[in-house]
Amino acid sequence: MANRCLLDSGPRQSIRIIAMRFPATHIRMPEIDYSARPGPSRLSLLLLLFAALLVGLSPRLSASSDPFFQAEVKVASQEVAERNRALRAAFAQVLVRLTADPAIVNQPWTRSARTKADHYLQQFRYQSRVAGRDHDESEETYLICDFNGPAITRLLEQNGIAYWSSARPAAIAWVLLETDDGARIIDDTHPDLAPALIQAARRTGLDLVLPLMDLQEQRLVQPYHIQYSDTQPLAEASARYDTSIYIVTHIRALAEDLFTATWQLSFDDQPLYWRTREPAPLSTLLNETLAAISAELFKTYSYQSRPEKLRSQLQITHINDSNQYEHAWNYLARLQGVTKVIPASFAGRQAEFVVEHSGTATELQRVIELGDTLEREKNGPPPATAAVGADQSLHSISEPVISAALRYRLSQ
Repeated sequence: MANRCLLDSGPRQSIRIIAMRFPATHIRMPEIDYSARPGPSRLSLLLLLFAALLVGLSPRLSASSDPFFQAEVKVASQEVAERNRALRAAFAQVLVRLTADPAIVNQPWTRSARTKADHYLQQFRYQSRVAGRDHDESEETYLICDFNGPAITRLLEQNGIAYWSSARPAAIAWVLLETDDGARIIDDTHPDLAPALIQAARRTGLDLVLPLMDLQEQRLVQPYHIQYSDTQPLAEASARYDTSIYIVTHIRALAEDLFTATWQLSFDDQPLYWRTREPAPLSTLLNETLAAISAELFKTYSYQSRPEKLRSQLQITHINDSNQYEHAWNYLARLQGVTKVIPASFAGRQAEFVVEHSGTATELQRVIELGDTLEREKNGPPPATAAVGADQSLHSISEPVISAALRYRLSQ
């Protein structure tokens, strides 16, 4: 029994959508004088307008849903009481994922918010799936909820709670599974362990990626590299996924569906290690360890709004035309924590902006550099806190002063 994973591949995907609710939409039909010109009948035009409305509404709603703010809960029925129970549970899932803190649901303000979970709901639907395998199949129903992301982050900010940055990087997981049948590196197609890893990471907001293990990676990474934590080839292979964060895991299957594992998290040149104290079921092992890894990364890649506003001066070089200037401006305006972007100058392929933000200058740098639009100038002066000058007395009390001077170049 030691050579099979504890978790099955999970329920198969959706068979049918049972119900759907959309946010209220106010629609004003155009007034048309049908007698003024020849053409289709009034009824046919109305039918065409109605059909276009139905076709246009659904894709936009589904496209606007953010998987980070989506949760699903198995339900016993579609009764209102059961739906309300599942809605509260789904809301709790999203809060835990955003904060990487399973204990968040026990705080008084959270319990109060869960009773009003429908206030944060954007849309929901029921989905029927077939669970089990072979001759032991049964149909299960899930409530899938899409929540309003900005409303939930405002709730967290009002209560002084940090949450995952929207620009957090992914982590690549190099997982070696050792069973009686031998050792195997787990790729994203493994029927049992791959979905179990992704689901366990998603619970606490960790964006986990599994390797492709194609011919290129098979030449670089061998099982013994993971077994003995030989990080050089793993770091080289991880660069392909545009992330500097990688997890090295060696899982050993024992008798009676129990497992042990060693884990290494590498980021910012600071490796951290975990080891199971005693054999445990696979689900317990994955949930507990990935929650601990998420908590460590959360310290670096979380965002916490502050009541005071700061301003940083940004110089951006290698801007060749007005389109690139606009591209840089829009990129800054969309960053998390940025409340205002003020253009200062644009001359000689260099632009200057004053960026107003709610986090610290260090947090602003981290969010800027997680994207691939701006690169820190290698030959320019390092980002430094701006000196406080006497002219700052000219600012009003409510006007934030320049807190840092940063220099970047636009990626080509």
